[in-house]
Amino acid sequence: MIKIIVKDKGIAGEPQSHETDEGESITLFDDDTSIVEELKEKETEKYNPVFLSTNAISLTGKIQLVIRFYGDAEKIHENYDFVHATCFWRSEDNFLSLPREALEAILTKELIYTGSKYPLCSIFRTKKFIKRGWQINAGQYLKMVLHLNQMDLHDLETLQEQLTGVDSAYFEQVIEHMKNKMEENPNFKVENTYLFEVINRIF
Repeated sequence: MIKIIVKDKGIAGEPQSHETDEGESITLFDDDTSIVEELKEKETEKYNPVFLSTNAISLTGKIQLVIRFYGDAEKIHENYDFVHATCFWRSEDNFLSLPREALEAILTKELIYTGSKYPLCSIFRTKKFIKRGWQINAGQYLKMVLHLNQMDLHDLETLQEQLTGVDSAYFEQVIEHMKNKMEENPNFKVENTYLFEVINRIF
């Protein structure tokens, strides 16, 4: 896993709210992929960078370069969450892998959680798919919640890591606020009551 930090101003230096093709306003409270797919492209030239994060570089033309993970496809897919994302093409020998389970999920537009290192991000990502007509049953949510239950989200490093792929425009403010509080008071412990207050204030 690699992490690249690039100083940027959000999406191509534009304000934090943008117009989609449907004319509805969207904000950066979403994952990287949905921002690019919903963003109304103002430039005719394709493949210009419009959003940079520690997870990916998003380009015009609905192209996204996921830079956080590298290696063999099977290894990379250990970090992914839904079965429909397990198709891949290998350029060196022109090999195309289309697993039956992935194709079935794509055809039926059904979200099947396969496990991920980032279950919190997976829960947020379901909103994007549901908005596009995908379905998810309660059992898949239960799997994500059970997986997430193994994480200590009161540990700020864990929380920040769990937000991988989710836009950090607002979440980063929450984390930074908590870090500052801990620096001011070494005995301060993150608890839900205070964390909820900070979240409500920022969102």
